[in-house]
Amino acid sequence: MISAHVRVLSKKDTLVFYEEVSKGIATVEGFYGSQFYPFPKTLSRPLATIFPSLAFSIFFLIKKTATYNREFINWLSSVSLETNFYAGK
Repeated sequence: MISAHVRVLSKKDTLVFYEEVSKGIATVEGFYGSQFYPFPKTLSRPLATIFPSLAFSIFFLIKKTATYNREFINWLSSVSLETNFYAGK
């Protein structure tokens, strides 16, 4: 999952990414789901609330807990990615 390519992300993948890359500067405070196909809206919303990991779209509430010192940018130079990724200046 941890790559420069666009990927489908799961809750577990996202948590692993934040643990590996953020090094404690951010925590996941909330996790929510939306759209539960192929059900109609009247069933989709309750199902996405009960089973957010199975929803079509997932959302995270991420809280910054420490000063950012370029952890995400610096991480790019410590790994070999499948695609070149612009890291800024």
